[in-house]
Amino acid sequence: MNCVGAGGDALAPGAGERCAAAWRPLGEAATAGGPCYVLVRGDEAIVEALSDKKRAYLRTIRTIANRMRVGSALIRLWSITVVAALVALATNPAQGRFAWLALAMALGFWMLDAYFSRQERLFRKTYERVMSLPESEVDFDSGTAPVDSEELSFSSIFLSGALSAFYGIIVSLIIVIRLVIARGR
Repeated sequence: MNCVGAGGDALAPGAGERCAAAWRPLGEAATAGGPCYVLVRGDEAIVEALSDKKRAYLRTIRTIANRMRVGSALIRLWSITVVAALVALATNPAQGRFAWLALAMALGFWMLDAYFSRQERLFRKTYERVMSLPESEVDFDSGTAPVDSEELSFSSIFLSGALSAFYGIIVSLIIVIRLVIARGR
């Protein structure tokens, strides 16, 4: 018995139990031509052998999405580092203008993070789309235009809950610190 995940990699032990609704183990006859997966659409199970070309394409899309996720995490780390350094400089009343630079940097990092998060979501949608298509309908294009939608627009990602909470707190703290410093003069 064999159960293969979406990227062509074998599912980890126990993963078949967690994904029992979507994945079905396949018998020897079904896997003789290579790894197979079962896609469940409603009550209908569709079995498709993943060719090397489609498996490599899916792996590439997954790698790109993961790089975007890592880029987003690095941007958050850098935003904290740079903003904290500028706010530390701004605590000196003579250098208070650095708080406004910290605010501009925080907004810039927020926009960069929204861009990377949007790209990650678009590539994850592309991955899902390619998984659901038979290989004959896959165009093997790395563009994300077929899955772009209003729910994945830059503004909706920019104002999403996670990003708004993270950068909203940073921006609020910068403003509060700047106002406290201005009153202390």
